[in-house]
Amino acid sequence: MAKLPQPFDDYIVDTDKAHFDYDAAWDWLHNHAYWGKTRTRPEMDVQFDNSFMVFGLFDRDGKMVGAARAIGEPNLAYLSDVYILESVQGKGLGKAFLGFVLNAEGRKKWSWVCHASRMKDWYVKYFDFYDIGETQRMTDQGLNHMLERVGKIVYPEEV
Repeated sequence: MAKLPQPFDDYIVDTDKAHFDYDAAWDWLHNHAYWGKTRTRPEMDVQFDNSFMVFGLFDRDGKMVGAARAIGEPNLAYLSDVYILESVQGKGLGKAFLGFVLNAEGRKKWSWVCHASRMKDWYVKYFDFYDIGETQRMTDQGLNHMLERVGKIVYPEEV
């Protein structure tokens, strides 16, 4: 568990799957997301269970108000199912949360890829993603774009 930096230090990011609120994730992804509408609850559970890392964002009362998951391995990951509840949007919390997901605990050197449609420009502007181009994946928001963020590879000092 880790606190986000001020002014969001009353929010905790937890990567322990045992603490992840699957019911909250299902509610948001099934009822509010504009992607993945055809997956079932058991499919979503398996997707999060099999992810390399899951990130739950919790408020001071212990309610999960956001989530994300990483598929892959250290140094190369696919970012998926990123969300922040609408009730806490518009104050910079999403930027702080995704900044933690992408950069904390050595993840800044990782390379990341993701699909995005309406949020494409946000990933490019704030998190140094590059728009590789449109894909054939459609959402009700139109064609998805494949985005990539190249990690900052750090080599150990030679002895």
